[in-house]
Amino acid sequence: MSDTTLARPLTLGRIFTPAIQLLPKGTERYPIEGGNARLIEVFAGDEITVEDREGLQPCEIAAFDRNGKFDIGILGFEHNCQAEGIRQIFQKQSRQSTFVRVLQKLDADLNNVTALRIFTEQSLAGSQETLIASCEATVIVAAVGEDMSVHEQNVPTEIVVYIKRSEIPENALLNPPDPLADPLEDFNIQPGHAQAYIVKEG
Repeated sequence: MSDTTLARPLTLGRIFTPAIQLLPKGTERYPIEGGNARLIEVFAGDEITVEDREGLQPCEIAAFDRNGKFDIGILGFEHNCQAEGIRQIFQKQSRQSTFVRVLQKLDADLNNVTALRIFTEQSLAGSQETLIASCEATVIVAAVGEDMSVHEQNVPTEIVVYIKRSEIPENALLNPPDPLADPLEDFNIQPGHAQAYIVKEG
């Protein structure tokens, strides 16, 4: 388990601004709300650091290749669970959710998923685990947990994933995600202007 500080507060002269955090070049940050999961594309040599922000938050990690085959060995570990938390999140999601639609688009078969579970035994706030991708893959990171019971203090909390890219192309641009559907209208809003539009139900 590592303990690396990837994000640092912004400082301007003697002004210290902890709420605005800066990341090293080539490092990306992906927050994951408690009880949810996120898909992240990685490439060979990328370093994946998962941080338990508040402690005591179990996390499941799964990875699948370009053919939709799950293999946590891509990240250098053996599976230690049957990804029950990831399956539960998948079942709770709407069939129209981005998470479900992307999994279907990538032909990922959750019937054969296994995962690595970390932060299982009294993890402390700020605990980290680092993995390195051996090839191009898609990673699922899930902050697993049930909805909080009124009789217990067991609410799922946030997990943060940092991806340190092994290769940083010059003049690299962060491409926007694929649209969830074919656009019906396209607006180009100039700085200092506003555009009103109507969104229909569904």
